[in-house]
Amino acid sequence: MKVTDIKTFAVDCFRTNWVFVKVYTDEGISGVGEATLEYKENALIGAVEHIKEYLIGKNPLDIEKHWHNIYRDAYWRGGPVLMSALSAVETALWDILGKSLNVPVYQLLGGKINDKVRIYVNGWFAGAKEPEEFAKQAKIAVKRGVTAMKWDPFGKNYLNISNKELEKALKCVAAVREAVWYFAQHARNTTGAELVLDGGNTIQLYPITK
Repeated sequence: MKVTDIKTFAVDCFRTNWVFVKVYTDEGISGVGEATLEYKENALIGAVEHIKEYLIGKNPLDIEKHWHNIYRDAYWRGGPVLMSALSAVETALWDILGKSLNVPVYQLLGGKINDKVRIYVNGWFAGAKEPEEFAKQAKIAVKRGVTAMKWDPFGKNYLNISNKELEKALKCVAAVREAVWYFAQHARNTTGAELVLDGGNTIQLYPITK
């Protein structure tokens, strides 16, 4: 079996884009991996193109060999761009190996541990701007079986936020808490502070220090 092509697919996702990688082989078996790197998808896609130059014509089943060769073939090893690209390609190669043996990949890695796992969702609030709109969207998410939600209540604020906008963010979190407090456990953002729903009872603001 030989690798014949590697393609990337950038998918629009609200404020950031997902990037998926698909590895093709001459036996008709393909594998898929994800290489999302927020706001740096073009750099990521370029890194995948470099990996493609190496992998074309090689046996996709020699996963460990390829991983180490790709990782070592760089003056500056590691970093989010290379490692995200390499992670996606490696995942796709494992996908190909599993399909070629007709077994799930987890079986090749020692077997599964859980039959199911709890997840949290993000993006469930798309389109919401006012506290009551966030509450409405939260209820819809819960009806779909969601028991943990992550979101950014800070609107377009980034790095800095005014007292007025911070107050609105607090009202937003309070509205969601009031609507589905028995499910929502915490809310996290990266704009300079963390808002935490403490057991559904209180809202605390924790400044992030560098």
